[in-house]
Amino acid sequence: MSYRTDADIHVHWKLMAKKNINEDFVLPKKERLLCWIVDSYDLQTKTGDKYNYYRELIKHIEVDVFYSTSNSSLKVENYFQTISSCKFYLSFEDSIYRDGITEKFNEPLVAGTVPIALGPPRLNYETFVPGSSFIHVNDFPDVAKLVEHLQTLDKDNEAYMRYFDWRHSFTVRRHPVEKKHAFAHAICQACHYVSIRKEYRAIPDLYKWIFH
Repeated sequence: MSYRTDADIHVHWKLMAKKNINEDFVLPKKERLLCWIVDSYDLQTKTGDKYNYYRELIKHIEVDVFYSTSNSSLKVENYFQTISSCKFYLSFEDSIYRDGITEKFNEPLVAGTVPIALGPPRLNYETFVPGSSFIHVNDFPDVAKLVEHLQTLDKDNEAYMRYFDWRHSFTVRRHPVEKKHAFAHAICQACHYVSIRKEYRAIPDLYKWIFH
């Protein structure tokens, strides 16, 4: 069971065909341009691609940061409301490995916000969602060009709304954000799988399979 698409049990959110294609998408009220929910300790102490990119980003544009720590986190009922209040959200993954696209990317889509992806290459994201539904940091030669693009979209509502054209045909399922529910769906998938299948695969080198 893995987020990898070539796993026996593929645990991943996905877009679903919209049942009522005549239902119009209503953009949530936007109060902020760019947001990120991140652990305060990690932001202050850790290095790595996403933290380094953020530190370069704030030299050019303001980022509204909401801290989430083990001792003090956003309440679940405020979580999606916070994300939906932003035009853009930093969907920065912890790794760049294939199919490693998590709720950090899914939840802005659910909330009616444009995710800015940092993780696997753009083409990997496009196996799950339309390429016009998000922005990838690799679309731009540097941080300054990304910021320039965001500022242009902030002034051009028609261009900004094109990032939501996918909603005419698809919908996306909300990811459970409460820790006690985080793996409930995956566990149900695993139980169903082993109840109907007897065969299994043996992976002699799990590390090589995941990171190759």
